[in-house]
Amino acid sequence: MQKRMRQLDQGSDDPMICHLLEVWIRDYPHDFVVGAAADALNALVKSIVTKTHLLHYGSDLLPFLEGRPLQDKDFAWAMKVDEPTAENDELYSLSEDDDDVVPPLGTASSQTQSFSLTEETSSTQSPVPSSRRERKSSLPLSSRSNGMMTTDHPDGVKEILKNLLSTSAKLNVCEPLHVAEEITRVGKSLFLLIKPRDWLQHVFVSGKKDSQTDSIARFNEVSEHLADWVVSLILCHDKAKNRAKQIEKLVEVAEKLRALNNYSALRAFVAGINNATYPGDPTIARFQENNPKLHKHLQSWELLFNSTGSHRSYRMALRNSKGPCIPALEVHLSDLIRAHVGNGDFHPEDPSKIHWAKFNMMGKFIHLVKQHQLRCRNAEDGYSFEERSELRGILNVAVMDSEMQLSRIAPPSEGDEFNDRGYFPRTISRDFADRPNRDAALIRKLMFWV
Repeated sequence: MQKRMRQLDQGSDDPMICHLLEVWIRDYPHDFVVGAAADALNALVKSIVTKTHLLHYGSDLLPFLEGRPLQDKDFAWAMKVDEPTAENDELYSLSEDDDDVVPPLGTASSQTQSFSLTEETSSTQSPVPSSRRERKSSLPLSSRSNGMMTTDHPDGVKEILKNLLSTSAKLNVCEPLHVAEEITRVGKSLFLLIKPRDWLQHVFVSGKKDSQTDSIARFNEVSEHLADWVVSLILCHDKAKNRAKQIEKLVEVAEKLRALNNYSALRAFVAGINNATYPGDPTIARFQENNPKLHKHLQSWELLFNSTGSHRSYRMALRNSKGPCIPALEVHLSDLIRAHVGNGDFHPEDPSKIHWAKFNMMGKFIHLVKQHQLRCRNAEDGYSFEERSELRGILNVAVMDSEMQLSRIAPPSEGDEFNDRGYFPRTISRDFADRPNRDAALIRKLMFWV
């Protein structure tokens, strides 16, 4: 560490380093509580204030030394580092006789930082154990209903179908744009709750994620429940012509979602329609016959989210989208997981060298999503929709569980051949990283070390 301090002291990029330090302190002040980081920062600031051309940086950094945080917010999930914790900054002096010390690495914690999530705010709390649900919760996930019926009882199934049929009738008289705007309004509020380090916590910490304490898991759960909502509204009808009519209405809503650049909800709609049908389903044939134009739109969205070429079509559409946008986060989460699993953190022969190219690539993925968050926050061009209370009951209706969905969909006959109509997994979990997928086109081995 001392040698690196001396190199920093003799470097020519002092203003750039000081600016980086300022940004770091502004965004993550609690990082400087970890280990001996406080003493190292003290030594660095002392070096900065001795240089006249850096005094203005030193005047900004000195107040932080006096009032810095005392607790690390990321302690629960961050990698543990066994460092010497001296009471002063002597370990980080700029003496020429000091030796470089590389601290050994600890083990990564399997715990996650706990924070509750609402549509607009978040606060710290203890993790809540997740329980197995018999039915999916409502779209906004702002509150969970208690004492829900199970579908094991025939009366429960009848009640669910009755409510879904009533909801379907109400949806059919709603303006598609209004429904799309309400879905986007809810999606935006949850999308903006995701912070850059939430991605790292979600990827680095293994195990099942709790949607009450993980903002990304919660967003993905909303997308999954939106797909179940689409499936349920289609399968609650018994006849193919009624299901085709329902699909027609849902595709009209999906058209508005596409116009709003809400790729996350659009992907959920396409997945829901595909999950509610099967190859050779007369429902799709009737839908195509009744409205060929909408059927072509559905086919184009299936191609849009096709995984061919590492989602090439989707990435191109996202890159060319103007104005606010909600990306399909499952795709970007998959990118992060592949980058993390396919590349080591350190040089295999020299643990003191960090695989910087890996983390730089992951940073670019996160930065891309952050740019879309900034566009959503933009007061002029961002989403600004009023809440439509009349749609709350429609979007919050209880949906079918997977068993009920399977019991309602008619299976294909033995003579039918499976075609290549797209199926899109609704979420990508952290467990994906444990699968032995080493596709060279998707996992890039980086050989740049620092």
